[in-house]
Amino acid sequence: PVLTSPCDSGLLPKEILHRARLKKVEADIAGFDGGVRVLNKGPDSNQVHDTSYKQRGAARAIDLSRWSDVLRVDAASMVVHAEPMVKMQALVEATLKHGMLPRVLPEFKHITVGGAIMGAALESSSHMHGDFLDGCRAVELLLGDGSVAWCSRTERTDLFDALSGSYG
Repeated sequence: PVLTSPCDSGLLPKEILHRARLKKVEADIAGFDGGVRVLNKGPDSNQVHDTSYKQRGAARAIDLSRWSDVLRVDAASMVVHAEPMVKMQALVEATLKHGMLPRVLPEFKHITVGGAIMGAALESSSHMHGDFLDGCRAVELLLGDGSVAWCSRTERTDLFDALSGSYG
């Protein structure tokens, strides 16, 4: 069960769950002096590189593989809030219900939102709209120290500009 608080007023249940997940990860990382390894490979991952190195050593594992919810689709403002492991197929299904699609839509349906942002997804509409990140207004980042930062073209621009092609 996820406890709600007055600051959750107006949030959808998936947004409240996302906040709870985020608080847990922040708490897991905070004050930990060792390394952190992010596990984001789901059961039907399209990762082709060897990730066995993530299993070695004393680094604390942070599992983001279940962060796969489309949290909100706001057709009036043309904004979608989605977690990093949302696959393009799920993003398209959620947005099409509102007559919307991402400006840059990766053609491989199993690419995730986070993967498209960090991997500089360029697709057939990129000649007009740039890469996938260029269609994002803001990104919520979990930093290595456990803190969370919002970044955009006007806020924490150093982080925002460094995302595309960073591979995490």
